[in-house]
This record gives sequence, C-alpha cells and structure tokens, in this order.
Amino acid sequence: MSKYTVKSFTKMLISSLLMVLALTACNNIPSTADPQQVASLVAATLQAALPEASPTPCDKCGVKPAELTAIPLPTNTLPPETCMMTVSDGTPAFNYPDLSSSQFGTLSPGMPVRAMVRLEEGWVGFDPGMAQAGNSGLKRLRWVQLDERLLLNCLDRLQVVSLDEVSAQVSFEPIEPQADHPQGWLRYNSPAGWHVWYPPHLKLDVREQGFIVLLEDPNNPQSVVYSIDDRWQESLAEIRAQVPDWAVKTTFTDLVYYGQTGFLVEGEVGPGYGQGQPVYNAYFDLGDRRISLSCAASDCDKGTFGMILRLFGADD
Repeated sequence: MSKYTVKSFTKMLISSLLMVLALTACNNIPSTADPQQVASLVAATLQAALPEASPTPCDKCGVKPAELTAIPLPTNTLPPETCMMTVSDGTPAFNYPDLSSSQFGTLSPGMPVRAMVRLEEGWVGFDPGMAQAGNSGLKRLRWVQLDERLLLNCLDRLQVVSLDEVSAQVSFEPIEPQADHPQGWLRYNSPAGWHVWYPPHLKLDVREQGFIVLLEDPNNPQSVVYSIDDRWQESLAEIRAQVPDWAVKTTFTDLVYYGQTGFLVEGEVGPGYGQGQPVYNAYFDLGDRRISLSCAASDCDKGTFGMILRLFGADD
C-alpha cells in the first residue's frame, strides 16, 4: 500500500469516527449506557460509513517478472596448463622444424621458455616470448629438437600437431652456404692469412693492422657500412659472455649455415655511448684467430652481410 493510500484511509477513518460521535450524540445515548450497546452502535455506524474495500490501483500489479534465461558459461576461457622447459646446454632453435632451415637463435642453459606443441617427428614448438606483428598460431612458434638437452616433465600434456599443419602456416626457407662469390665482387687478402670478398660499390679502407672498414661513400670516411676486426684475443665463449655488458635485447644464432664456427648476435647498444643503436655482429673462429664482422648501418643489408660472412676463408 502506498503512502498516498494510507493517508486517504486515515482521513476516512477520522471522518467516520466524528460521524459516529455525532450520531451517538444525536441518539442521546447516556454516558451510563451499556458498553456493549455502544460498541454495537459504533460498529454499525462504521460499516455504513466506510466504503467497500476495493483493490488499490497499481500500475505494476499483475505484471509477471521477466523470465530469467540461463546464460552458458564460456568454455576455454583459461589458458592451457603452462608447460615450461629449459635446456641443459646451448641448444639451437629453428624457425621451422627442420635442421636445414634458418636458425632463430640459441637457447641458453636454464633459460625457461613456454612449450606449446610437439611433433611426432621429435620437435617441440615453443613461444619465444617476443612481439611478432601479424604472427599467430603455429607461425609464432620456434622449434627445438627433442633430445636429452631438453628438460621438461609435461611432454605428454602438449598438443600433438602434424608437420603438414606447420607447413600450412610457416614457410620453409633453407639457407645454404655460399659456394662462390657473386660476379664482380672484389677480394681482400689480409696479411694475417685470411681473405674476404666484398661488393664493388663499397670502398675498402684499412684503418690499422687487423681492422678494416667498408665505406658506402668513398669520399666520406664516416660512411662505414661494415667493419672487420681480427684482433680478438679472447675465445668465442669469452666474447659471447661479454656481450651482455654492452648490448641489450639480444638474440644469438649459431653460424652453422654460414660456413663458419661462431655466433651471430642481434640487439641494440645498452646504456652509454651509442645507446639504442642496432647491433648486428658476427663472431667466428677462422683457424688460429677470432674475427668479427659488424654491420654499422642503421638499416643493415643483412643479405649482403650474410654473403660477406660466408665468403670469409683462410688462404691456401
């Protein structure tokens, strides 16, 4: 009952009582009259004065509440149980599950990565944990061979995919070592007993013994595109261990398919001089010495870089 209905009813009741009193006075009921007689008179008067009860108007009465529709809970809202893996030794990772494909880098011992799928052919696909614009599904994954170096206890929980499924999303582009130099390239013979070929549009400048640069502009000594340094005294392992001291966001790749023994590092210069500049360097062992090939250009031509690297050799 609304507050307006209560107020109306109260007014009506008061009016009825006043009427009862008036009627009582008119009937000259003495004050000493029988109480039962007075009560009967009051009841009869109220019954005559009060209107018959009628349903209170209500604009919401009789409206059925809307039926609730069951909403099914979404399925697969939680990611699958995480399967982390590490390696006990430096393990090459590939862009495609094939030993003759290009390499993504090398997994370092103890570095955890999230395993996602596996192949019956003996490969495990993992998420490299890096931004990849436009890549999704199997195209996001990198691959390692399933051998004793892999440490994981959740292999049976990984989804098994076929090589055909991978091939449908990932292009297989094998990298073959270069057998001969491109036509027109020039050869430099180092006094230290090694040689390298380089494009004819670049000018070779010997800065000091064991250190040469290739210039984009012959008239500008600052236009260095590539530099070659054979003055390293450290071992490859020692050089690699020093990289985190000056470079960040690094990715390492073994130089298996460049015909050299060593590694390639990509990233950028860390805090200090040259901070933020791109890093694209190769360090390799050529007989009795370690040599580095560095790309100094901000927009490094990696194709030419790889060709120069493949053409390094020791003099006969």
